[in-house]
Amino acid sequence: MAGHGGDSGAPGTRDGVSRPAVFLSYAREPDDPAHEESVLRLWTFLRSCGVDARLDLGEAGERRDWALWMAAQIREAGYVLVIASPAYRRSAEGRGQAHEERGVQWEARLIRDAFYADPHALNRFVPVVLPGQSVAGVPDFLAPATSTVYPVSDFTVEGAEQLLRLLTNQPEFIPQPLGPVPALAPRPGRPPDAGVRNSITGDVTGIVIQAGSITGPVTLSSPGPRAGADADPRTGNTAEDAPGRD
Repeated sequence: MAGHGGDSGAPGTRDGVSRPAVFLSYAREPDDPAHEESVLRLWTFLRSCGVDARLDLGEAGERRDWALWMAAQIREAGYVLVIASPAYRRSAEGRGQAHEERGVQWEARLIRDAFYADPHALNRFVPVVLPGQSVAGVPDFLAPATSTVYPVSDFTVEGAEQLLRLLTNQPEFIPQPLGPVPALAPRPGRPPDAGVRNSITGDVTGIVIQAGSITGPVTLSSPGPRAGADADPRTGNTAEDAPGRD
């Protein structure tokens, strides 16, 4: 379930500063009644820190169309906190019984649909791990293995600092402003070669195809007569080299 504590769906404004609504989505754990108490403490703590947190427990005394109410909360919230727990993940992934946590299954379906419609709004859907829970309770569609998960170790500023910084737009580190680009003088040196230079040093015997500069003595051997009309194709000898006939 999720909700707000007596506020309208619109983001709150205080001291001229817009405060986005923060929607808490959670599931009751049948075997862990302390989990719901932790969710209640988180809601109270966030509101004490100036965060417009909203929870269904604040609306439980009024008769409502809960399906419409949940849809409005998800649609209008600046942040949706998905409170990790085994029951929540089971319901969000469609593995729960049809008669169990029907409100959570409906709510999680709305969240999945909103996330699917705008997958780049990663900051809007925030997985939160409260004391006694673990990352294993985060639904798969929030990619807990590859995206940020916000642990709350205690309901204090120190214990929830990472989450508070996100919700109140107070990053821990602010990038240094860009300074002027330094002027770097070119270094003197030999200009690059205009083309390819091949150098051969030492004595060379054989056939050389000149493709660059050659330094040092070069000895070339004659390739001999060409085999053809003037040479014996078997021996390469010319007619002049053949032995005379008596």
